[in-house]
Amino acid sequence: MTNTPKRKILLFADWYYPAFKAGGPVQSCHNIAKMLGHQYQFYVVTSDRDLGDTQPYAGISTTDWVDGNDGEKIRYLYRNTMNPGTVRKIMHEVQPDVIYFNSMFSLLYTLMPLWVLQRMRFGGRVVLAPRGMLHAGALMRKSVKKTIFLRTFWLSGWPGKMVFHATDAQEQKDVKRYFRRSKQVVLAENIPNTDPDPLTLREKEKDTLRLVFISRLHAKKNLHLLLELLRQHSLQGSLSLDVYGEAEDPEYERKCRQTAAGLPGNITVTFRGPLPHNLVFGTLHQYHLFVLPTLGENFGHAIFEALSSGTPVLISDKTPWSGLAARKAGWEIPLKLPEQYLQAIREMLAMDQQEYREWSAGALAFSRHFLESVDIISKYRILFQ
Repeated sequence: MTNTPKRKILLFADWYYPAFKAGGPVQSCHNIAKMLGHQYQFYVVTSDRDLGDTQPYAGISTTDWVDGNDGEKIRYLYRNTMNPGTVRKIMHEVQPDVIYFNSMFSLLYTLMPLWVLQRMRFGGRVVLAPRGMLHAGALMRKSVKKTIFLRTFWLSGWPGKMVFHATDAQEQKDVKRYFRRSKQVVLAENIPNTDPDPLTLREKEKDTLRLVFISRLHAKKNLHLLLELLRQHSLQGSLSLDVYGEAEDPEYERKCRQTAAGLPGNITVTFRGPLPHNLVFGTLHQYHLFVLPTLGENFGHAIFEALSSGTPVLISDKTPWSGLAARKAGWEIPLKLPEQYLQAIREMLAMDQQEYREWSAGALAFSRHFLESVDIISKYRILFQ
């Protein structure tokens, strides 16, 4: 009896493992290959360096396919070699059944390959993941360019030929709003990472609080709002905030650092730079509360990772995560109600070890309930069928 060959999926992504500075989209892409590699053969085409880096990864070939840790084949490309000729060559080599794009607005890893596919008259399944880029908060940034792209994309006819991968109900609505003639929109939640050691005990004393922010330093992630709240309102006790993330926007980073420098003496802020993903869970164990007042997330890998590590979260209401306070897992608060953010911080400051332990357990239980309530793998089979 012969084994049925695996369906081949060619995946285009600006960044892939070992990249980590671009945040969630890298994890989303890597987790698909990791969880579904036993069923599909993944070929990943990506750049040869991480977000913002001037040098390529050390010791990684840019001329051949590289074996990934989870059975995937990876082609790392220098920017100048990612061109239509290279895409055609890869298409002939792989002969994919499905092509998956991990970005909405990438020139090199979405738009250009789509142009090549159109001229090659590719007849297989084409899947595009907007990765939150159709969210109102994301479209506010560089809105003119994005509006022109969306119009051009619509006129190209691609929305009527491809399948869109939405990772939550809001993104599903966003796709249907912008591309009414889309062939199909498949809802398949992101495949999250979970903490292998979530029960690490954190000491918590009353009137002491350690906050952590793990995300890119970008206006969309809204760190400056948090810093302004801490500057404008007095909080009793000892409070620290550690900021981990790539400074994607230097001007925004400067603005945040300037505000942080003017905080009261009982509040300390430390900018610690990018955090490699293999250190995320160990880092989360050192803090009491994860904070991300984001303008919008279609999933929020860092949010889920915090919950799965037993770290309560304080986030905006612009993510899929809701009902947190009722389960003692954290708070999701509208951005127009800044006083409620301060109230949540005051509540957490006032907690002693016993009460904090209840909230830590609530965060962990919240993450486990999510994993038990969604049949993620079956949804990806529909996406790639």
